[in-house]
Amino acid sequence: MAFVSIQCLHCGQHEVVKRGKTSDGKQRYLCTNAHFTANTFIVPTV
Repeated sequence: MAFVSIQCLHCGQHEVVKRGKTSDGKQRYLCTNAHFTANTFIVPTV
């Protein structure tokens, strides 16, 4: 199994937690940076 470091798309921090999945099964993440009131985001695939 490989380790993948997830980075917030909005602020660039690595302080993210899983936040459920979309209706089509993509993993959703939430930035926990206290200085940024981020919405959830989905990591784009290549």
